[in-house]
Parts: sequence; C-alpha cells; structure tokens
Amino acid sequence: MLLKKETLTIPVSACPKVKAEKNRHYYYAAGVNAVPLPRSGEILAVDIYRLDTGRLVLRFFSDGKNFINYAPEEQNWNTCKVSSQLDCWHGDMYATEKALKVVRKRINHNKESSYYSGILGEIDTFVEHIHSEKSQKAQERKYALMDRHFSMFPDYPKNLQSFCEKQIFGWTYFFISKINKGSRTAACGHCGQTFTVDRTIRQGAKGCCPHCKTSGKYYADWQSAPKINKAKICVCHKSHGNLLIRWTKVLRSFKDHKVTYSFEDYYRNLYLPVNGKRIIYAYAQESVWPYGYDWYRRKNGYVNYESTYLYTSNLRQVFSRNYYHVDLAAELRKNCQPIDFPSLLDNLKNIPQTEYFLRLGLYRIAADLDSEIDTAKPIGHTFSDVLKVSKQYLPLYQKYNISLSEHHIIRLSRTWISEESFLKLRTLKLPFWIHDTISELLSKMSFERFVNYFTKQKLQYKKTSIDQLMTWYRDYLSMSEQLKIDLNKKSIRFPSNLKEAHDKLSMRFIEVKNQVLDEQFRSAKEALYSELKEYRTDEFQIVLPQSRTDFIREGQALNHCVGNNMYYQNHLKGERMIFFIRKTSEPDKPFFTMELDMKRLLILQLYGFGDCHAPSDVTKFANSFLKALKPSKFTESRKVG
Repeated sequence: MLLKKETLTIPVSACPKVKAEKNRHYYYAAGVNAVPLPRSGEILAVDIYRLDTGRLVLRFFSDGKNFINYAPEEQNWNTCKVSSQLDCWHGDMYATEKALKVVRKRINHNKESSYYSGILGEIDTFVEHIHSEKSQKAQERKYALMDRHFSMFPDYPKNLQSFCEKQIFGWTYFFISKINKGSRTAACGHCGQTFTVDRTIRQGAKGCCPHCKTSGKYYADWQSAPKINKAKICVCHKSHGNLLIRWTKVLRSFKDHKVTYSFEDYYRNLYLPVNGKRIIYAYAQESVWPYGYDWYRRKNGYVNYESTYLYTSNLRQVFSRNYYHVDLAAELRKNCQPIDFPSLLDNLKNIPQTEYFLRLGLYRIAADLDSEIDTAKPIGHTFSDVLKVSKQYLPLYQKYNISLSEHHIIRLSRTWISEESFLKLRTLKLPFWIHDTISELLSKMSFERFVNYFTKQKLQYKKTSIDQLMTWYRDYLSMSEQLKIDLNKKSIRFPSNLKEAHDKLSMRFIEVKNQVLDEQFRSAKEALYSELKEYRTDEFQIVLPQSRTDFIREGQALNHCVGNNMYYQNHLKGERMIFFIRKTSEPDKPFFTMELDMKRLLILQLYGFGDCHAPSDVTKFANSFLKALKPSKFTESRKVG
C-alpha cells in the first residue's frame, strides 16, 4: 500500500555523477533508494534529475505491486509511464549498475525480463504490466456485469412469432406451381394449406387464402431465391420491479412453404437502481475496429430512440394499468406502425398533452411531441390548440397515424388536403431535411398540385431522389423569375420533363448572366488595360481576356479553375489579374494561364492543362513579361469598373 504523505518522507537520493565522455548520451539521471516505512512497508524510490539543469523533475515510488509518480515542481501525483511523462527514450536516462540491480529486485523480481534496456526500461515494463493487469481486471468486471445484466432478460415471449405474423407483416406468400393439366396449385405460407388457383395467376398478383383468410402475394415456387422479410421490434420486460427493454431484429423466411422466424437482439436498456439512484445501462451489438462485431457497453443514459414496431401483449404486466394515467396495453393495441417507444414513455411523464393524443390514437405524434411544443408556454389541450391545424383533420390523422414530419407539411398547406392527396404525400417519402424547400414550394402552389406534380416526376425519374427533384424545380422557378419568364401558363410553370426544362433554362440563364458580365467587362476594359501593351516573342505571346466567357472557356479547355467567378472579380479590380500565355503560332488555342499580383508584381499561379506546372521556357517567358511591366503603374491599389 502506498501512502502519499508517508512516501514523501523518504529522503531524496543524490543525482549520480555521469562521466564526461558519456554525458552527451543522457538527458536524465536517476538515483535509487529502498526504504522501509511504518505503514507502507518496503518502498522503492527513484529520483530522476534533468542533467542540463540539475533539477529534480520526478519521483517514482513502488511497493512492488503498485506505483505512483510525484512531480515536485507541479506538486501533483500521477500514474503515467515515466518515459511518456518526461518525453524521452529509454536510453536517455543514466543510472549506476548498483541502482539498476535494486530496481530489478524490487519491481521486476517476479516478472519477465524487461522489454527495454536501462533503468527507464525496467520502470516502464513494470508500469505497463500494472496497467495491463488493471485493464484486464476492468474488462473482466465489465463483462461479468454484462453477463449479470443479460441474465436478467427472460426468453422471448412465446407468442412473439404469431404477434409478428399478424401485427407486423399481416400478409404472406402463396407459392404457385407450374401449370399442370390446365390448372395451378398454391401453398399458403401462413397456414401451409394448398388450394387451386386460376392458370392466369402470375407472380406478384395479390390474393387471399381460402383456408386461413390471410391476404398475400403469389410467388413462383420454382424460383431459387428465398423470400425474406425483415423488421425491428421493441420488447419490454419487468425483472424484480426493474424495467428492461430489448430491440430485436426480426427475420421472416419460408422453408418448404412454411413460415419460419428468427430473432436477434441488437440493443438493450436496463433501468436499474444503484445507490438510491436510477441508472440506465445500455448495450449495443455493433462492429468496433479492431475487435469486430459483438456486444459493447455504451455510456450510462444512452437510450435507443428509434422508431420500431412494439410488442404490446405484455405491456399491462410491465407497466400495469396506470402508467401516468394511461393503460398502455389498451391504448397501443391498435397501433400497427413503428413508434419511438422510449420517447413516448418520457413524454407521458413530462408533457401532459401526450395522454390526450395517445387516447386519440395519434401514437406517432404522441411519441414525438417533445420536439413540437414548448411546454413552458400555455398551448391548450386540444388537437387544434397544440398542432395548429383544423380539427376537421382529426379523422385523417387518426386513420393514418400521421407522423410529426407529415404534420409539419400539412401545416404548410394553404389549401385543404384530401385523403387521396395525403396518400400521395406519404408515397413520396419526403425527408425531413428538405422542409425549407417544401415550405417555399407550397407557398407558390396548392397542396394537390404539389403532390400530383412530384408524383409524376418521380415516376419519370425513379432513380433520382425526391429532394433532388425538388431542388431542380426550386431552381427552375428562381431562374424563371430572374429572367422574367411568364409562368402563368401551366405548361411553363409545371414542365412535363423537369430535368430537361431545368437544364435548358440553366444554359439560357448562364448565357444571359455572362452577357451582363461581358458588358460590365467591356465598360471596364479600357481603364483596366490602359497601361498594358502587346507582349510577344517568336515562341510565345500574352493574350488579354476580353470577356467573362473567355475565363470560362480557358478553364474548360485547360481543365482548371480559372473560370471560377473569384478570378474574374479579382481581375476586374485590377489587383490579381489573369493573363493567357499562348504559342505565337496558335494565338487562339489555350496553352498556359498566369495569375499576377499587380501590387507586388509577383507570379501567383502559372498552370497548364490539369494544373500541370509550366516548363522552363514558359516560366522564362512569364518572368520576362513581368519585368516588362512598369512597377510605378501597377504597385498602387486601384479598382476599375
């Protein structure tokens, strides 16, 4: 046992003398002492000095089982490796052979030989061994705790498979045979019974089993690819009064026309009391380099706020009939869509309106309500007060269990939204991050026109994301307004081929914009080039840009970035100008591009195709042009245009 105050009573060892011829090899020297203490026992003390100053920089103490370092100047304690703390190599520290033997006897007598040489190597080997032992013990405690926690989880509910079949999937496959004597047979993947079907039935068609009345899709029995369906479900348990929640991957497959299920947990939360406080333990199954795919513990308090299906059959046993005035089993029995269940539990505890929306059957909104309202403000308790939409929407919200992101879009609409239009909206699957784009577009058209138009465009461009389509259309409207195009005609405001219309208008927009810039350039050109004269040799010549288009063409021809607007604007200011270097025999063919600092008369950039560097002859020509410029005319800051 090491007692800090007692170890400091050990006398400081003197700095050993290092021979002059060896002094250049060492930066530190260590004195060693072994002293018996009344309470701590036999203690090894290593006092380390900086040779160039003679200062005592560190004291190392060990009882052979533990160690601790003390920095006298900072007056602090630590358990770091000595070499790391001093930022030195193992050969940088000197100690006598006698001192080295004392160290080996006290701290490495039961250990393997040191990985490193010298006294610092002996100490570091011992420290690494201690750290390794502590790390291993910590890992053993961690995995022992994980095993205890996992043992608290019971087996999966016995009816979990039937629950998933009915509540999550709700349909099956009918495996149809080839035509035999003018008819086909089909085997139901749910009940396993066979029945005769019309020979015209094709794969993908929908039907219903006459035996179990389960709806499903027809699938060719001779197809080799297995049919697999995936889902995620949240299952709650109660163990010794403590809440346990597991999130499970559900895999449904079919073998010999019969449905089979497999379940695998991928996240677990345990709400356990520790020293009078509730701690939320979290475990996730994930891939961590370099250890691979396994269960890993996450920080306490991490909860899986993920929308998944919810197993409702045991909610009454877990939460009783009165979880913050709500019977969760009764209220959530009809919910057949994924829901963020931990958020719902939090909202029932913290937001009074959650109970109201849960009873209305608005399960998804009830779970996401915390991000929708400010509970510090008086907001009311009715559907319209909280959600800021007409109460006439309530049947629609209840029927389709509308999500919070869908609700945000409904609020943006200036017109009434029919059930048909809403279903088109849901089919589009609009991501939440394009909310601003949706808001801008809905301010310019009706909701019905919005969903109809983008539904048609999505059918036309199936591989293009919906946010890309909306960005194209927003840009199309913006360019049309800037070009003062009449958008009153339906065919112009809503082009049938959005991408084609966008690309054509974009080219026109760039042309018009360049015309404006070219006019600006022409008006500034006289003042800009007034001090510049023609410069050429037999091999090369300087060509001055005459328009904005010249910058773009140069950049496209040489595959570099001079076409960027920044270079054009700097050129107009007369501060950092662009010059085209061409072969005298080919003055119209781009060759090299040069950027000059006109204040200091310096070459900033000189590049050819693909930003390649200029050869010596081009560089020599560029420098000769630079010398030909008159410094008195260009070293003053000036702005033209």
